[in-house]
Amino acid sequence: MTDYLKQTLKTDLCMSFVNSFAADSGDNYFLFLGRPSAWTSPYDDNNPPPTSDTLSSDLEAWRNMLALAKINKNNVIVGATRYDWEYNSVFDQFDDAIDLFEEGNERRFYCMTDDYNVYKCISNNYGTASTIKPTAVTSEEQITADGYVWKFLFKIREELYDFVTTDFIPIEKLENIIFNDERTLQNNVRIAATPSSIDNVYLYQIGGSYPLAITKDISTESKHTLTSVNENVITVFPSEDLDRTNDIYNQYYELYIAEGPGAGSKSVITDYAVSEDDVITITLEDVLDGITTESVYRIYPRVKITGDGSNASVIPVMNDEKIITGFTILNGGTNYHYATIDVYRKNASYATKTLARAILSPVYGHGYDAIRELGSSMVMVFVPLRNAEKTVDPDAATILANDYRQIGIIKNAFYNVDGDLTPITTPDALKSFIEIENANSKSYVYVLTTDDIETILPVGSLVTQGSDANAYQARGYVESITVSEDTGTPSIITITNTNGRFLASSSTTYPLVNGSTETELSGSISGVVVTDIFDNETFLVDNYIIGTTTASTAKITQWECDPYGLSGTLYLTDIKGQFRNSYYSKNSNGEIVLVRGEKVVGYSSINPETGQLEGTSPSTVGIIKSIGSVEAELKQFYKVTTTLNIQASSGTLASDLFEVDDLIQNSSEVQATVISYTLTSNTTAVLEVTGLTGAFAVGEVLTLVEDTNTVTNASISSIESPEVLPYYGDMIYIQNVTPITASNDSEEHIKLIIKF
Repeated sequence: MTDYLKQTLKTDLCMSFVNSFAADSGDNYFLFLGRPSAWTSPYDDNNPPPTSDTLSSDLEAWRNMLALAKINKNNVIVGATRYDWEYNSVFDQFDDAIDLFEEGNERRFYCMTDDYNVYKCISNNYGTASTIKPTAVTSEEQITADGYVWKFLFKIREELYDFVTTDFIPIEKLENIIFNDERTLQNNVRIAATPSSIDNVYLYQIGGSYPLAITKDISTESKHTLTSVNENVITVFPSEDLDRTNDIYNQYYELYIAEGPGAGSKSVITDYAVSEDDVITITLEDVLDGITTESVYRIYPRVKITGDGSNASVIPVMNDEKIITGFTILNGGTNYHYATIDVYRKNASYATKTLARAILSPVYGHGYDAIRELGSSMVMVFVPLRNAEKTVDPDAATILANDYRQIGIIKNAFYNVDGDLTPITTPDALKSFIEIENANSKSYVYVLTTDDIETILPVGSLVTQGSDANAYQARGYVESITVSEDTGTPSIITITNTNGRFLASSSTTYPLVNGSTETELSGSISGVVVTDIFDNETFLVDNYIIGTTTASTAKITQWECDPYGLSGTLYLTDIKGQFRNSYYSKNSNGEIVLVRGEKVVGYSSINPETGQLEGTSPSTVGIIKSIGSVEAELKQFYKVTTTLNIQASSGTLASDLFEVDDLIQNSSEVQATVISYTLTSNTTAVLEVTGLTGAFAVGEVLTLVEDTNTVTNASISSIESPEVLPYYGDMIYIQNVTPITASNDSEEHIKLIIKF
């Protein structure tokens, strides 16, 4: 047995916990506020008691509870310890051979800048101080002038600033779908991540000098250039710093193209020959593509990478004494699960050998899964009580007027309806939706023009009409062109619509434009015929949709169509299967491309005899743009206090008869604590209480528990039970705190950080 938990398990527990807050998880969670009265001896309000994980503590928390506040999925996020970028601060570098999350010795290998950008330190230049703030927001690593190598991971959205504290940064879990905000940056990094690459080589023993290396030009005027190239055989200008010994470089050195054509390529020198007339011929192991007599070379000690991946390539960094002081990554390669670095040296002793090791990226690459890579083992619960406008939910106004000294989380609370165990929320609170594009709509545009339409707007090209700034700019792709031979008869351009509505135009006010070349088609548009557009009746409530690829189905509860009939949103229930979303991917050229989602078809029913869909038409076909869900608006606060409606048994009720924190009881010495007292007339009032030690009854006269046990003239006329059934539900978190006092002048919220 062991108490050691891998960081990945802690992260999994965090993610599972966060996912359980979703409306369709079957569970519900609530933040509770409690304990309006002061802590008692031996504790006090400056020294609250430690939390005890006992049944007795749970029951006491229920008795002293004021209210429950619903915690939704958007109130919870996973995160990691916050480390700020600071000038002249040394950051740790990512290292696959070091426990980066060792308790008590956690490595500071990432940081957040004042731009809310989060970066991973790939190299710290052998422990030097960082003096240049990273700023890149692309998928490429940034090498700053101080020698640090940074990998941009994500930018925290403004909507998540509430989750940022001095010790916590929120991290979002993204899929390869389309975003129109800062999440696009994170998604670009995810998609471009290279699996199991070598992005850093760590030098752990500095060896001897390599005097044969050519590390720089003799002068700016005299470059080391090639004099001829014949596949893998080259000749070089016989500069004075080149050794004249035949075979001296063979197998132990590499020729590297530092500048000019073929820059960045290298190959092992397999033969080095010097003729009597001082012609130097070098044979390389590989043909270096693109090199010419303009290429500038260097000769470095050979660095060999052995592993199960491919394409990784590095060169050494050498000082003026030609001693290796580090390495430059030319290509990190891919799919390395182990790799060794061998720096070649003839007749080397251990003391003179340069020793280094490869540092491998995570299996899916740097930036693919920021949550796991940063060792997320914390969850923040953020619940607003009073918003920025200083308003508060009416259900909580009375309760939040009190101090409270205890906060916590309850899972699966129940309505208090005659003791019936009815969950407060159900999966029905989740509303799923699919945004779709029209798959079949076409525009037939009639154009009178003398231009060569097929050159300006060739088949397959993007065509637009109207301002790029207009969200409803007409856009589509040219499907076919029918060119008129008669100058007085319009040609017909058939366009597959993707956005907006093409319009007739008697002048060049709204010309057709090639969306790639920005070339305009002159002339007038005499007419436009649009077919198969969406309208408000295209998809009907209680009809169905089916995915043409996955055969997933769902029932339509609502349909919203855009003004031009080319897109819309389907709200759904009774979903069976999993529809295929649009997503971004990387093609064979390494370019990020959009893969469109599957088509969905609307239908009214399935013929039981033929199995065919009924009620379909060409206009009821759409392509999925995005899939999502939204939680329905639910009641946020639930009262856990008991309401005593009272009336005067004689005379009138004094305005100061009861005060907050007064202890009251009945004749049976059942006690409770007053949290509010509101007169509704001279003889009636409402008394809100908590901390009941039993049950009150209608007709009982209340006594103030004090030195004299004063019997009041307040008689209970009716009792309203708590909205939530006390003592039912799982008490999963309790924290005792110093008094928290509500303020009408400020925004209020509760932030809990739970660490796994």
